[in-house]
Amino acid sequence: MRKIQGRLKAFSVQTTQGEWNFDVSTITGAAAQPSAGVDARTQPSSAAPQPPDACNANVVKISCKPPAKIVQRSLAESSSARDLPQCDDDDDFMEPLPRRPVTKKQCINASVADNATGKHAKNPVKYAHAPTVQCAPSAFNWFVDHLTFNQRMRIKEMGFGGLLHVSADRLESRELLKFLLDRLDPSTMVINISKDKGIHVTPYAVMQVLGLPDSGEHLHFHSHNQASREFSAFKAWVGLEESQDMHASHLQNILEDDSNMGSAMIDDDMAIRFFFIIACNKPLFPSTDNNIRCKDVYLTRDLTCLPGLNWCKAVVDDLQDVAFTWRADRTKKSLSGCAIFLIILYLDNLQCKYQIAHTETPRAKYFDQNVIKKIITADRMKDRQGKATFGLLPLRNSINTCYHRTQHSSSEVPVNIDPLAATHFSSMQAEVHSLVAQIGTSSRKM
Repeated sequence: MRKIQGRLKAFSVQTTQGEWNFDVSTITGAAAQPSAGVDARTQPSSAAPQPPDACNANVVKISCKPPAKIVQRSLAESSSARDLPQCDDDDDFMEPLPRRPVTKKQCINASVADNATGKHAKNPVKYAHAPTVQCAPSAFNWFVDHLTFNQRMRIKEMGFGGLLHVSADRLESRELLKFLLDRLDPSTMVINISKDKGIHVTPYAVMQVLGLPDSGEHLHFHSHNQASREFSAFKAWVGLEESQDMHASHLQNILEDDSNMGSAMIDDDMAIRFFFIIACNKPLFPSTDNNIRCKDVYLTRDLTCLPGLNWCKAVVDDLQDVAFTWRADRTKKSLSGCAIFLIILYLDNLQCKYQIAHTETPRAKYFDQNVIKKIITADRMKDRQGKATFGLLPLRNSINTCYHRTQHSSSEVPVNIDPLAATHFSSMQAEVHSLVAQIGTSSRKM
């Protein structure tokens, strides 16, 4: 701090960022009365005093020196370039610019990408959620519960009694279905669980799970003009416009209203036709939406033809199309196909304390929601990235399951893959019968 005749001429401020000298002589008037001492010698004698500008009369002159600890910069960075401008004397005390908020999800995705590639991720990594499924056993089971005893007996006599005993109300885990479709090879129709073991998806397995007819003519779904006319007439009978979509809930409401009012307008044939329309649309051949399709209505126009169709093969063929579609594009948001069959088939081949020990069929009758949930929980684990996956439980020996057959046709089981690493033995019952016959013959001779 320097004073001239009691008036402040200049003072300095030293911080960690540098040293600033402030000349306030133009404000205090110290510059107008220099002393004969040191201050007078600072100005040359020949130099005439320069009057201050009118606009800059009260401006404080500032000079800056870098701190002693900082290494001197190169000559290219001159001191004039580093000095603060005269009108910018308070920039060091301004608040920093606001930052854009970053969400927690962006931080997690960025850290995962950085750890994997060592570079900053441009786009956040998105987790592929399991697709939705329209296979809804609950809607189908609701309709079954409203059928009369005579209607159920007719359905059973037609060979579809297994559909009357589906115990599961929901799939329980869409992630498990995604796990199975990722491992289902559409060319061989084998769910490859491990390197040398797999589960074969065959018409015989469909019959064991759902109790459907497994022989007869190929089931065709038609959508030609004749089928379209049949569909339009059926929608008009239900009370819908041509442009309106028809859902299973429409048929459910019609059956429930007819039962509550006792009008008897829905006879057994129509109620059974409702049953097969919903069976095709929900558990067996669901599409990617909830709409009842033209082929569902046209297929059920003649109930007498339904037992002569190979429904088990149709379920497998539909799942094969689903597997091919899934392999081509695994980003789909919705899946079709008989998902409840795939899940029960997989869980029934796992070895755990919750397994169904007996071999009675249809298996869908014994896999209620409680059993399905327990086995799924026991088989669930986490992968290296911490995501939920499955495959923790070992596979059962196929001999101890209802899916074991002593002879496999070449169309059902590929010769190069062992279904469950099973060994085939001769029939013990045949050997016992032969031994009993020999004992009976020898006793009669005696």
